Amino acid sequence: MNPPPPDEFPHAPHRRQGPLIAVVAVVSLALIIGASLFTYDRLTFGPPPWNGSCSPANGYAKEFAPPGEPSTPDARSTSTLVYTPDSLALAIATEDGVTLWDSGSGEPTAHVPVDTGLSSPVSVAFHRDGCLMAVGTRDGAAVFDLTDGERATVAEGVAVPAVRFAPDGSTLAVGVDSDPEDRYLHLYSTKNWERTTALEGSRSIGAIAFSADGSVLSGGEVDGGVAVWETDGGELRTLVRTRDGDGADAFALFPDGERLAVVRGDKVVVLDTGDGTIERSLRSRNTDGTLMNVAYSPEHDLVLASRTDGDGRAHFLVAWDAETGEEFWPDAPSTSGPAVHPFALTDDGSFLAGLRTEEADVTAYEIHPDLGYFAHLVMDGRD
Repeated sequence: MNPPPPDEFPHAPHRRQGPLIAVVAVVSLALIIGASLFTYDRLTFGPPPWNGSCSPANGYAKEFAPPGEPSTPDARSTSTLVYTPDSLALAIATEDGVTLWDSGSGEPTAHVPVDTGLSSPVSVAFHRDGCLMAVGTRDGAAVFDLTDGERATVAEGVAVPAVRFAPDGSTLAVGVDSDPEDRYLHLYSTKNWERTTALEGSRSIGAIAFSADGSVLSGGEVDGGVAVWETDGGELRTLVRTRDGDGADAFALFPDGERLAVVRGDKVVVLDTGDGTIERSLRSRNTDGTLMNVAYSPEHDLVLASRTDGDGRAHFLVAWDAETGEEFWPDAPSTSGPAVHPFALTDDGSFLAGLRTEEADVTAYEIHPDLGYFAHLVMDGRD
């Protein structure tokens, strides 16, 4: 950027051109330095500043535009359902990548191609503003910036069955399937993507959860068991080995970090994460089949789980009052637990989305504490 010639300033005295040139030079140098710093920040691929959220309304990078005919979720291809932190989009992982669906319109708004190379379920996680998405693959954790299309790889060279961002966005927790020191949960700084620590005391990790304030971290083991750590210092708080769930995600850490819901046989037990003692056992009226993945709704203080029927071909949602242990049984029989698996809750637990096993589509439901579940949207891209 050069200063204008003197004749463009007919009223300016010639003696002031020197200071003007100096000012322009300083401004130009500042712009160059600023551009360099911005480029450096993007190259290090740190999370963007906290500015609200990356949502369907704001749009995503053009590289992630959904195809004209996006893959429709079905029982054969869907492996993971995850809401973005603001609940405005639902991520659905299928065989050809991760598609983000607008949770208000049911329309696909972005598609991120990624070859995970892992068997189901594929782990997907979002940074707190929704702009960064991490996906576990057989060669590290792939981290995508949904605003500009950039990609980084964390924990390269090792299979990653589980990923989760800390609530404050400062850390990416990565569960690995192998480690020479038998430390299967690694923590990475999102400022520079350098590993800060590796936690000991567990086996291969397939699912991860943080408490609401990030002070407690839990990992579901691929072969059974749940480990709970103090984030500050990495001390192992408790280790639950007796577990009989289907998959590493058959547990739920309560927001306070003090309780843990774990599938155990035909029931869900609520444990104290301090000493592992059982506070409450939750049983369904119908004991046929197997209990599957578990979640907790802070909005309604409910523990939810999907249960297969006797022959294992259909799934039904069951829920209990976390305080009393009573099974949640809506007054209207037609609004009892839907047949969904897998399913996901919004962060506040007021909505859930699940793959309906019979219809083979993903449907979103609003949860009412007295009336039950109300389907309000099908994610299929059709009006």
